Amino acid sequence: MQGIGLHTGKEVKIEFHPAEKGAGIFFQRTDLEEQPLISASLENVAKTNRGTVLQTEAGSVNTVEHVLAAVKGMGLTNLKITLSNQEPPASVTCIFSPKRLPGQLWNRECEAGLVRHYTIFRHHPTVS
Repeated sequence: MQGIGLHTGKEVKIEFHPAEKGAGIFFQRTDLEEQPLISASLENVAKTNRGTVLQTEAGSVNTVEHVLAAVKGMGLTNLKITLSNQEPPASVTCIFSPKRLPGQLWNRECEAGLVRHYTIFRHHPTVS
């Protein structure tokens, strides 16, 4: 999925990939030369004003709370989220509901009547 960062206004591509069991949830910045991995853990929370910033010495990701809420709502615990910039697209403000098909994230554009959805993956044995 591609879009524009809510605060940065920059183009960004986001992808969701199954991760190995026990890996947890983490982001990978594909726009940086080292392509650092940034774990979605409390230890990496650097700022919480106007959005949650996760930061390590290698890089940071901004405004991750909407993506992480959707991932948590789906019960996922091992997931790699790749970003081509520092902030997920604003349109990834995902809503998950048991009424919807498992394994699908729906954004608010669907709620407004635009019939679009993003299937992030089908069952994979390493996703828990």
